[in-house]
Amino acid sequence: MSLLYRLLFRAYRFYLKSKGSYQDFDSFYKQEVESGFIYTRLKGAVQLGYIPDLNEPSSFNEKSIHRRIYDRSPLWPIVTNKITVRDWLKEKGLDEDVRLIPILNVINDVDKFDFSNLDQQVVIKAAWASGMNIFVTEPESADWLKIKNKLLSWQKQEYAPERLVWSGTKMNRDFIIEKMYSTASSELLEDYKFYVFHGKVELIQVIVGRDDEPCYAHFDRDLNRIKVKRFGKKDINQSYSLNPIVNEMVIVAEKIGKYFDFSRVDLYDLEGEIYFGEITECPNNGYARFEPMKFDTELGRKWEYKS
Repeated sequence: MSLLYRLLFRAYRFYLKSKGSYQDFDSFYKQEVESGFIYTRLKGAVQLGYIPDLNEPSSFNEKSIHRRIYDRSPLWPIVTNKITVRDWLKEKGLDEDVRLIPILNVINDVDKFDFSNLDQQVVIKAAWASGMNIFVTEPESADWLKIKNKLLSWQKQEYAPERLVWSGTKMNRDFIIEKMYSTASSELLEDYKFYVFHGKVELIQVIVGRDDEPCYAHFDRDLNRIKVKRFGKKDINQSYSLNPIVNEMVIVAEKIGKYFDFSRVDLYDLEGEIYFGEITECPNNGYARFEPMKFDTELGRKWEYKS
């Protein structure tokens, strides 16, 4: 059955591309509404192993997808933007609990920005989008023209209309440049992702090795490792143990997450200091498949979602 869904999804995606449905958010959203969200349901069948119920969502991913499709809260374009979220954190007094990675530059006009002045390792990030990051480890030999053209292409193109991320259409298309932080052994920092439901952390996801091959581990609020995997992803070896600072991170994540019925709060540990990463509205756009699959439903029960 999974092969059948995969073939149907590929065929339907080809059909949509051929008729020009991928032009922008509004066009694709209209197409999905009129079709009964066929694309979204077929992708769910492929990615999650089941067709998501968008009428009465119950699993975690079903609720995430439903929120992504229908929620138009004006707060999301603020807290999911890498620039404006900083002002929101300060407004709530949360910057007293968590450090903010310094922004070296904000790029509004890519053509006018002088990249040659960058003389340290940096990360260039699209403030409005996920996955649009450039890691510059050797600025003295970087191909700045190539990087500039890449940024311009990101800025001009529609941001993945098929993902139906409404908040991304309401943000300015600016880039931020941050100092690249790493461990003493020059590895990228571990990602700590806290799934916060109604102000309480119910799941901690740790990702290591992002610069090579990401490996995952999952823990409950009491920092006990649980037998949950991300489908298709490698596990961190069983000898891995959490740094005690994660106890403090849980408190910080709950302070941030209490403003939402659900949010994922990403934090970093740098030499004993807690740094803010981002707030995520719909992790993996609602296609984060877990093993065992029943965990998706169990996690969904933590979320009193009002559809």
